[in-house]
Amino acid sequence: HGNQRGPGTWLIEGAVSETAGGRLIQLFRTSNKHIYSSLSEDGGKTWTKATSINVPNPNSKITMTKLSHTSEMALCFNDSPSSRDKLRVALSEGGKQWSKIAEVESGKAGLNFGYPTMVQDDDRLIVVYSVLRRGNKVPIQNSGIKVGIVALPDPAKFSKDKDKPKKVVTKNETFSEPVIGEGVMDLQLQMAEITEKLRMSQE
Repeated sequence: HGNQRGPGTWLIEGAVSETAGGRLIQLFRTSNKHIYSSLSEDGGKTWTKATSINVPNPNSKITMTKLSHTSEMALCFNDSPSSRDKLRVALSEGGKQWSKIAEVESGKAGLNFGYPTMVQDDDRLIVVYSVLRRGNKVPIQNSGIKVGIVALPDPAKFSKDKDKPKKVVTKNETFSEPVIGEGVMDLQLQMAEITEKLRMSQE
């Protein structure tokens, strides 16, 4: 994706999607408390200088996907500049303004929620993410992998009044219990495998 640097921060674990206008956008994890964005007009050969957007980032991985039935992109991120205890999903057309549509995790004492992977399944998003201890406050058996189902809003309703704040959809309660494993290594690989199995089960 090119040699990307930001002022006083690293730009890592980039998530790439096509925008409504056909350009590519790449969002980055940073250490500057906000997500950074870069654009490409030539299919990813060159990129604009990465700049901060008004979406918080506590130095954590994000995931993004282009929706198949609308012109929006979906973003799953930790909605805090300093903590991974909240995990939310937002939609955007161009990548500058994001409207929150769902709260996957609202925060639990002693737990971090991170390293999300997300795919679209018709009118819903499947979000797979890690549940990790924060410090020594929670027993190790609470750590593992969790799966969340987020219902997508009706495209016609979501497209109205774009400049107005969108109401956050009530937290979906169909989350699984953490999948217990030995340690927390290779979490992204495990999440990718679980996501693929979920997609295959729907076909």
